[in-house]
Amino acid sequence: MERQVIETQKYRMKFFGLATVLGVTILTHSFPAKADNPESWRSLDSVIEALAEDKTILAYLASRCGSLFLSLSKAFSGRSDSKEISISMLDKGTGFLVMSASVNLQIGGEEKTQANIQRQMDLEKDMIIDMSNAYIERMLQNYKTQGGFFEQDAFMKNEINTCVQAYEALNQ
Repeated sequence: MERQVIETQKYRMKFFGLATVLGVTILTHSFPAKADNPESWRSLDSVIEALAEDKTILAYLASRCGSLFLSLSKAFSGRSDSKEISISMLDKGTGFLVMSASVNLQIGGEEKTQANIQRQMDLEKDMIIDMSNAYIERMLQNYKTQGGFFEQDAFMKNEINTCVQAYEALNQ
């Protein structure tokens, strides 16, 4: 078990730079959101319940949480008093994106090489951008109507809580 944890830590560090580049690329490009309205998405609670039965659910959870954290990073990036929060959200988001790509490679029976992970992340990029933009649009609408990005939005608060719990569970 200890060897597996060490291998996982080495793997995360090795591909962290790759994921960071992807995360920054996503955050710096402005694409129209093409994802469905987040209201029509399954709750992340129900996604987590299905994890034990299907690894594709883990990949989906990782991509959703990665997208959420990237959108939160973007939301906090313009505020000088929240720069550390923005960086923390970016780190969490990129970690989830690497996880999503890695799980999808495993599902496909492919080796987790740097080249394969890069290729898989490229394949997932449009989906991640779409989901991130959908979250950003929701937060912007919340800000216009409620004065805050997510504070009064039960859906967003649940998404954040679920992803924070997933992040903490994966990084124990």
